[in-house]
Amino acid sequence: MQLCKYCNTIMHGEFETLKDKSYMFFYTCPKCKSIYEGKAKTIKKETKVIKSRWYNSKEQRFEDINNY
Repeated sequence: MQLCKYCNTIMHGEFETLKDKSYMFFYTCPKCKSIYEGKAKTIKKETKVIKSRWYNSKEQRFEDINNY
């Protein structure tokens, strides 16, 4: 479950498993239409976000690009 950082609404998510056992995620907010996307990997039952970014629908731009 992912909460929208702009309006605190539960987001809808989709996932794609990759060959290296990591996965891409894509969440959309039904209320404010913001997007959260990125790549993550689960190691020993702990999920680590490798890279991610948020799309602010009010400003119509991506922000907070995180690369680890």
